[in-house]
Amino acid sequence: MRCPRFCGGKGSLKLGHTVSKTSRIPTEDSLITEGLARPSTTLGTPWPLDHPSVFTRVFLRMRGHMNMKEVTAQLNRFRMSPRKVRLLTSLIKGMAVPSALVELERRPGRAAGPLVKLLKSALANASHNAKIDTNDLYVKDIYVNEGAMLKRSRPRAFGRAAMIRKRTSCISLVLGTKEESKVKS
Repeated sequence: MRCPRFCGGKGSLKLGHTVSKTSRIPTEDSLITEGLARPSTTLGTPWPLDHPSVFTRVFLRMRGHMNMKEVTAQLNRFRMSPRKVRLLTSLIKGMAVPSALVELERRPGRAAGPLVKLLKSALANASHNAKIDTNDLYVKDIYVNEGAMLKRSRPRAFGRAAMIRKRTSCISLVLGTKEESKVKS
C-alpha cells in the first residue's frame, strides 16, 4: 500500500516500512501493551491509527520512550565551532553526573558554561519528566553535530571576496542509569 500523504505518492512509507493489506496495523492498545507508546492523552496524535503512516510517526515520536532509563536534552544553534565543543564533550562522556558537573565548572573553555546548563537541564528532565533518581545517572552519550553555518564575506585582493564561515553546533546529551553499564568516575 502506498501512502500519498506521507511520501508524496512516489514511494512507500519512510524508513522502509510498507504496509500491505494483510499486515497487522497496530492499534493504540497494542502499542501501549508492547511498550512503544503511552495512552492517547499523552501521545497526542491527531491522525487515525489505521492510517498506514501513523505507525511510522508513532514509532518515530515514541522511539525515545522505549527505554525509560534514558533522558535526553539538546542544545541547538550554539554559536561555537563543533571542533572546539568536542574537546570538552569527550572529557565527560561516561562520567557520573556530579563529577561531570565539577569537571565542566573547573574548565576555562567558553563551551563549558552552556554544557553545564545543558547537563542541568537533562537532570531536570530526569527528575521531573521521567521520575528517575538523579544520583544514579551518568553521561551515557554526548555528541556534537554541525548546525547551520552563517556565511560572511571578507574583501581580498583584486576585487575578490573570501568566505568566512561562522560555524554553529547542535549538542545532544543522553543520560543513562548506572545499572545499565559501568561508569568511570
